[in-house]
Amino acid sequence: MQNCIQAVGPQGPSWYPSAVVGKLIRGFGASACAAFVMFGAVSDAKAQNAEALFDQGLKAMLDGRYETGCPDIERSYGLDPQPGALFTLAACYERWGKVHTATRHFEKFVSVARGLPAAERAKQDKRIATANDKLSALRPQVPTLQLVFDTTPPDDVLVTVDGKSIPPAEIGQDRPIDPGQHRIEVRTGDGAVEEVSVQLAAGQSRTVTLPLPQGGGAGESVSD
Repeated sequence: MQNCIQAVGPQGPSWYPSAVVGKLIRGFGASACAAFVMFGAVSDAKAQNAEALFDQGLKAMLDGRYETGCPDIERSYGLDPQPGALFTLAACYERWGKVHTATRHFEKFVSVARGLPAAERAKQDKRIATANDKLSALRPQVPTLQLVFDTTPPDDVLVTVDGKSIPPAEIGQDRPIDPGQHRIEVRTGDGAVEEVSVQLAAGQSRTVTLPLPQGGGAGESVSD
C-alpha cells in the first residue's frame, strides 16, 4: 500500500492519501502507513466530532482557507489532543503567516512528543526534527510589541490587545505577537477609552506609547 504521508509545510506539494489522511495525520501512526489508532479516554461521539473537525479543517488548510481551517483543527485538538493534530495545527498557522502562534504550537508539540512513552515517541521522531527546524526558522520572524505609558497610569486602567487583557506587569515588556494589524484599547474605570491601531511586519520590534483616556467617550489613533 502506497498511502504514505509527507509532513505538511508552508510551501510545495503535499502528498497524502485520499481517504485516510485525516486519521493518519491526526493520530500517532505515520510509520509504514500504519492504521490509525484512537488513544485516550474519549467518548466515541467526542472522537468522531474531533475527527470530523480535523478532516474539515485539513481540507480548508490545503485549500488555503486558513481562517476557517486552523480554528477547526484547533477545536479538534481540544476535543481529542492527539500530537499529530497539534503538529498540523502549528503547520496551519505557519502557512497563514501567524508565526508567533505557529511557534507556540510547534514548541508545545515538541514538549508533548518528547514526553510520550519511548515506543510512541519513536513514531514522532521525524515530526520532532521537522518542528525543531521550523522553530529555528520561525523564531527570528516573530515580531515584538512593547507598550508603555509616558505618565503613570491610574490603578484602574485596563489595556487590551485584540480584545485580550494585558497584565500590568507586562506593560513595558517586549511581547511576542503575530505580524499584521492589531488594535490596542486603553480603558479607565470611569469608562473613558482610547484606541490605537498598530501594524507589525515579520521580525519587527515596535514600542507604542499609549495615550491615557481624557474622559467622555472613545478616541482613536493610528501608530505607523
